Amino acid sequence: MSKPIVRVIIIDDDEDDFVITSDVLSDSADFEFDIFWIKNSNDGIYAIKNGLADLFILDYKIDNKNGIDILREVQASEFTTPIIVVSGENDEDVRSSALRCGASDVVWKSDLCEDLLLCLQNISFRKPFS
Repeated sequence: MSKPIVRVIIIDDDEDDFVITSDVLSDSADFEFDIFWIKNSNDGIYAIKNGLADLFILDYKIDNKNGIDILREVQASEFTTPIIVVSGENDEDVRSSALRCGASDVVWKSDLCEDLLLCLQNISFRKPFS
């Protein structure tokens, strides 16, 4: 059986973080990823509002905004695409705020390798990727 192909947009203004996140995704035994990079918050907001991916991975700090600001901005569009917020700050207030604003999950950068693929599996159990 072939692995489902998941279109992912990583919204991050740091190329090193984009490369690391892409590398983690490429280690998946369960999914194949078609990965795209958006480098700024405005294009990221557009992509989320218009459902341009099967999954979004959103850096908590991008441009002059944070992930909570972006989630609040797209909330009115009633998006249904899963969004994983990635944060360098291991802060439970960030996690709870992001989840309240519609994030599917929050992953700390320090635990990215261990937690991102597990998070994807959990999301796919709730709503399988096509």
